[in-house]
Amino acid sequence: MPPQRSGECRAGWAFTGPRPRPGGNWQKVWAAVRDELLAWVFPWPPYCLGCGADLPHWPPADPAICPRCQARLGHEPGSRCLWCDRPAWLAHPDEPCSQCRTLGPPWVAVRAVGTYRGLLRRLILRMKYEDEPYLAELLGRAMAARTGGWPAAALVVPVPMHPDRLRQRGFNQAILLARAVARTGGWQLAENLLVRRQAGAGQATLGAAGRRLNVAGVFAPSPRARRLAGRPVLLVDDVLTTGRTLAAACEALQALGAGAVYGLVAAATPLQPARYTAPERSGEMMPL
Repeated sequence: MPPQRSGECRAGWAFTGPRPRPGGNWQKVWAAVRDELLAWVFPWPPYCLGCGADLPHWPPADPAICPRCQARLGHEPGSRCLWCDRPAWLAHPDEPCSQCRTLGPPWVAVRAVGTYRGLLRRLILRMKYEDEPYLAELLGRAMAARTGGWPAAALVVPVPMHPDRLRQRGFNQAILLARAVARTGGWQLAENLLVRRQAGAGQATLGAAGRRLNVAGVFAPSPRARRLAGRPVLLVDDVLTTGRTLAAACEALQALGAGAVYGLVAAATPLQPARYTAPERSGEMMPL
């Protein structure tokens, strides 16, 4: 596979996702060689990024999933909170959910592609932990499709990652998503507007109280950042859990004079007591 530059989405995809391999040893070797050669030539895999099914138009010009998987990405029918986009039972549609009543979110609204479960959850985990950062292009385009009615002059800002964590992972998934969102929607992108001052513990392992302490005052304007003078902002991250991370980033944006802040995420965790699955990676627990 060609070497992949840190933060690059389009170069160096590989058949490491759902694509099944043939049965025999020699067939597996041939399939691996073929896949590596194809990755050099074509910008996107010639199969559904969700289930591995062959796509009708080959090779695809864009990252693609089949209609069946596309239908599995979005929200299920039912009421959702206007502030965080989570599925929620609401006595009145214009009232916030229990999570937002507790948090008092500083943003105008958050929108997500869907709930953090099923196929959408697997795509996000593959992007972050299984050497498939090119999936950010697929997710970012789906996120941009959720911005209807938001300000056309908004500035796209990713939630920053601490340099120590960035060196460990090799990329900031929020930046990859923000690039795809900005390209798709024609917005201006400001990758380095905010900085993360403290590394902190990984949010995935923490409960609500731990997340609040972990991100308190952790973000700050970049030393080179210019005042926003009331400009609206689209704040991009991968997953909304308690909302503490986005709220802390909103505070840093407000210190720069940002106008209305809109949150845009690939997925939002459902409203439920804290539950965790088996580790997705060694030492890593991920919320359902």
